[in-house]
Amino acid sequence: MAVVSGGLFLSFRSHKMFNYDTRIKVYSVWETIVFLLNGVVFILIGLQLPGIIAGLGESSVFDAVLYALVISVLTVALRIILVFPGAFLPTFRRMKKGRAEKIPGWKSVFLVAWSGMRGVVSLASALAVPLTLSDGTAFPHRNLLLFITFVVILFTLVIQGLTLPWIIKKLNIQDDEQADSDVHRVEIKVKLAEAALKHIRENYPEEIKAISAYERIHDRYERMVSISHKKLNNEEGANLDASFLPKYRQMLLELVHVRRKVLDSLHYEKEYSDELLRNKEWELDLEEARLNE
Repeated sequence: MAVVSGGLFLSFRSHKMFNYDTRIKVYSVWETIVFLLNGVVFILIGLQLPGIIAGLGESSVFDAVLYALVISVLTVALRIILVFPGAFLPTFRRMKKGRAEKIPGWKSVFLVAWSGMRGVVSLASALAVPLTLSDGTAFPHRNLLLFITFVVILFTLVIQGLTLPWIIKKLNIQDDEQADSDVHRVEIKVKLAEAALKHIRENYPEEIKAISAYERIHDRYERMVSISHKKLNNEEGANLDASFLPKYRQMLLELVHVRRKVLDSLHYEKEYSDELLRNKEWELDLEEARLNE
């Protein structure tokens, strides 16, 4: 369904407007709203369909279904025809300018083209057709347009949706971007850990030496940086004095904010995808929520 997801509703830079608690709640509320909206759409289709069929007028149900099936097939075919030049032409243009670009495989492009299910946007466009013309007469064939839209939505959701697993298996499509995504995820983790490690060393040098808990958190980020660097290079406590805990927790919260600032700078560098950065901010939100319990 063509509905904006919660991840798009809240950008990863939203910490400037919302705190961690608000973001976590908004994500949950937004996902519920999306689910309810999808349900309302199909309820709306079901409630209006009998009246629309009764108001087809001169067109019989058989003719309406035939028109809808032909338009559904054309919709799928046109998307496939248009997606291929849309995927390859920008890549070739960037390559001509000397940029290093990876040419997408035809199998992946075909999968994107086949995944063009119709949904809320198509229904909203059809429902936007006015009931009457400017002279007050009924809009011609409005019910037929709505019926065709309903069938196109049903056709693409059922036929294309149910055949996606079979097509993926038949074409033996592999996730070519998974390796790059894993590398970028590790690179982001390294940069966040290095920023946290620098903050600890600059602001808590005495605590690191005197208090084992500070030393452990320092060692934790140090190991995180070391292990992550090895992954990128393809290589493989004592009793606590409760008096230091408030300051210790404050340090952990400061580290969350330090890493959040790094995420903000990574956004402006445009080196990593927004999805990866949003996922990392979600982890920081959960960590901050845990520390503030």
